[in-house]
Order: sequence, then C-alpha cells, then structure tokens
Amino acid sequence: MIRVVKEYKFDAAHRLTNYVGLCSNIHGHSYKVQICFERGMDMEVGVRSCSRLNEQGMVVDFKDIKGIIGDWIMQNFDHALILDRNDTILRNFFESGICQKMYYMDGSPTAERMAVQILKVAEAETFESSLRPIWVKVWETETSYAFVEGDYAH
Repeated sequence: MIRVVKEYKFDAAHRLTNYVGLCSNIHGHSYKVQICFERGMDMEVGVRSCSRLNEQGMVVDFKDIKGIIGDWIMQNFDHALILDRNDTILRNFFESGICQKMYYMDGSPTAERMAVQILKVAEAETFESSLRPIWVKVWETETSYAFVEGDYAH
C-alpha cells in the first residue's frame, strides 16, 4: 500500500471548557497537523490488492492536498481563537469586535476534536473520488498529539 502524508503548521489560541486546570484559561499553541491519504484499492480475484496511483504515478499531487484540506486548515484555524460553540461567556465577549477571527467547535476545542474536524472536512472533499484520507494527527505541543483514523463509506 502506498500512502502520502502532508504537514501543516499554524498558531491558534483556545481554552478548554469543563476543565479544571490551567488550560481552562485562554492560551495558545503552535500546532502541527499531518494528514495521510491513499488512493482506492484494485480488488481483482486472485491478485493481491495494492494501492493505485494516478496517471502521474502519484497517490495525489502534494499541491492538490492544499485545495482538499490545507486551505481549510489555514482559513479556519491559523491565528484564530478556537472556542466551544457553547462557551457563551467568551463568545459574547469576543463577538463584540475585540477578536476578528474565531472558529467554533461542538464541544471543548481539544486536539482530538480538531483532528476529527479536519478528517471530516477531508472526507467530505474527497467523497466522490478514489482518494481518501486515512488518518490525521494534530500536535498541540512538540511531544503531544491526537491521532484519529477514518471510517469510509466509499
């Protein structure tokens, strides 16, 4: 099987809701995201299946990943305040015009939820193609990351 991985880096702030500790305060991270893709499998009877490559001999052109998920990551997460949609105290405060770029998540904006969101967007963008995202890693620090693998309906 042949897979490719693309990496993105961005800076963002967040705060964890329903959390007791320092991370309940607004704070920032220099995040790193890796996303892995593979192309659909050839499944012939009696032939060992292997990943297919496109006409150029690639799983996907790395520059095409930018349009699939890279632009979305940078437009939504880079230099944003990432908040729980139900964090009404901060939402009301920052929506008064103090903060210009915010992204709302369903639930506390953990690295795990960010990884799931990135995978969902990539799955939606590739749903009607033979290309599919396999996993996403979101590093919150140099030594700590969340990892999510996809389930595929196509």
